[in-house]
Amino acid sequence: MMKFLIVFAAVFAMTSGELQALPESSGSAAAVSNSTIANSNQNSANKASDNSAINSGISAKGAVIKNSSVINSNQGVSNTAARDSKINSGINADGAAITNSRLLQNANIQVNNLALNESKINSGIDAEMAELKEANVTNINSQVNNIALDGSKVNSGIILKDAKVVNSTITNKNSNVNNTAIKDSQINSGVAATGAVIKNAKISNDNSKVDNTATKKSTANSGVDLGGQD
Repeated sequence: MMKFLIVFAAVFAMTSGELQALPESSGSAAAVSNSTIANSNQNSANKASDNSAINSGISAKGAVIKNSSVINSNQGVSNTAARDSKINSGINADGAAITNSRLLQNANIQVNNLALNESKINSGIDAEMAELKEANVTNINSQVNNIALDGSKVNSGIILKDAKVVNSTITNKNSNVNNTAIKDSQINSGVAATGAVIKNAKISNDNSKVDNTATKKSTANSGVDLGGQD
């Protein structure tokens, strides 16, 4: 029997509020099967300072997900991370094992992300070192502004670094997106798949009206990065 879970982030009720010293989850990774997990954020403003962390999206680091759908939606969201802060308004599936999933979908519409100092922002899908088998992964960013300073990182696309992707479909769409990276910052609005093992998979990346600006030692990727760049 299909289970259906709807998750409304607590931050939604704290519009324009500032959270400090909010620790990341320290619990065990979840095991999800035959379920639908949906998270929705609208017209929210999240701020993290010092060593704080904010999650208004879906965090599934190390999770085992089978025969399930994971859907995340952010609209009219503003995220600001300072110092060593981290913000996730997308889907963080680092190290996750995702099999036979009908849909892993992330949509960010009218989203503004600002990362300062050593901060990190993810408004896309981060599946670094994940295992994706027979999965349908879709990321959509529209009217998004990302600014990363100092050692900050911003991802509004799909990260598949060192991941294993088999018999899966990966779709990334960015339209009307502005990305700015300064100093040692990194921005990805495309598909970053360096070190990945990809078999029998379809990867599609579509960027329309995207403006990426990288200065000093910064890097910005709005395409498909399979490594080997000069």
